[in-house]
Amino acid sequence: MEDPMHLVCDWLAAYDKPPMTLSTLGPDGYPDARTVLLSGVDSGSVQFHTDARSRKAAQLAADPRASAVVLLDGRQIVLVGDVEPLDAPQQAYRRRTRYLQVLAWVNTDELAARPPDVRRSTWKQFEAEHPDTLEPPPTWAGYRLRPHRLTFWTADDTGPSTRVEYTRDGARWTARSLAG
Repeated sequence: MEDPMHLVCDWLAAYDKPPMTLSTLGPDGYPDARTVLLSGVDSGSVQFHTDARSRKAAQLAADPRASAVVLLDGRQIVLVGDVEPLDAPQQAYRRRTRYLQVLAWVNTDELAARPPDVRRSTWKQFEAEHPDTLEPPPTWAGYRLRPHRLTFWTADDTGPSTRVEYTRDGARWTARSLAG
């Protein structure tokens, strides 16, 4: 069976940092989902970035397994697998918008608890003090999700949708069609 990660790369080629719903396991054993930006894709993984102090980072440190859903125009990719830290997350930071770069610096739980006017003034002050190119904060962390299961769903306005699930066993992938 051909490696379905090639299909992931093909489907994502037209998108620049699409949103991805990432689900981790909380300490209570329940799934915990949130939306992150998909930072990159290669032949073996998808990558995303976050604050190392975040709840998702703590959950991944405790249990490095996750699932993710990337919703595209009339298509969906579901990935389930193991997560590992990325060594050099700086490149993804530099590709982020200025807004997201600043957000990585100032968006803390402490600031989130403050009134909106304090949050805005803190933001403006940070931007005034840092008008030039920003480097990633020390809390900027990258992760790689290496799927062992991939599901591709395609809508069909004229009939049943198509859903194909690939499961990896070692280096070998097997596929099966599922009801849409």
